[in-house]
Amino acid sequence: KTNDVTYHKMATGNLEIVIFAYLTSAVVYLVLGLGLRQRRVSITEKLILKCIPVAILACFTALAVYFGDDFTGPGVINVQSRRGKWKLLLVSLVFSLLGDGLLLFKNNKLAFLTGIGTFAAAQFWNIQLLGGWVAEGLMEGIIVTLISGIIYFLVLYPNLKSYLILPSFIYCVLLSVVLWRGLIVLGSVSSATHKHFAAGIGAISYYISDLILSINLFAVKVPYGDYLIMITYYIAQLLLLLSVFI
Repeated sequence: KTNDVTYHKMATGNLEIVIFAYLTSAVVYLVLGLGLRQRRVSITEKLILKCIPVAILACFTALAVYFGDDFTGPGVINVQSRRGKWKLLLVSLVFSLLGDGLLLFKNNKLAFLTGIGTFAAAQFWNIQLLGGWVAEGLMEGIIVTLISGIIYFLVLYPNLKSYLILPSFIYCVLLSVVLWRGLIVLGSVSSATHKHFAAGIGAISYYISDLILSINLFAVKVPYGDYLIMITYYIAQLLLLLSVFI
């Protein structure tokens, strides 16, 4: 029991440090990368500033995969199941990190397409993290995915270049499934409390972030769009990590 208390304190301390570093680096990017337009920020500086927050989460997750509960403290699920979730999250974060960098080069066709592909891969692994392609709530899932996917795609379609139509459609479907899984998980809040709440809100935040991003890129400029995109994105990534940690 003493060891459990010690591990819990150590794990809480580790998490607090990570959250502080994550939020600090996110604010730095919002201020320097997006806010100070009058200052000439090079693409290299912006790339580094943008990627640091998710890189911090990825490093923490990698340590959690390697050391297990010795690093994160005991969770509400068994060690093997939890380590499996850490692995899913790590893969998702790595793909997200790649996408963060690639989408900065949106005028480069290959980089932009690869960025969409890496984020599509991140969403695929997020779906696994949120429970996978299971039958639970399947009918509701089909309805949510169809409605969300169709609306999402129709907003984008009029302004999409031909080479973006298929990748965007695939991404819309994956992102809509993430929304469905998030709603399903959120529906379990009464029985599973904070863990499911963090996962559900994280998934919905991810959807909102990408929806604003897509509207901003392909439809109309959203007021303070860049800030809204990144704030909801950073919230999503942190909540998904917390859903595994709790």
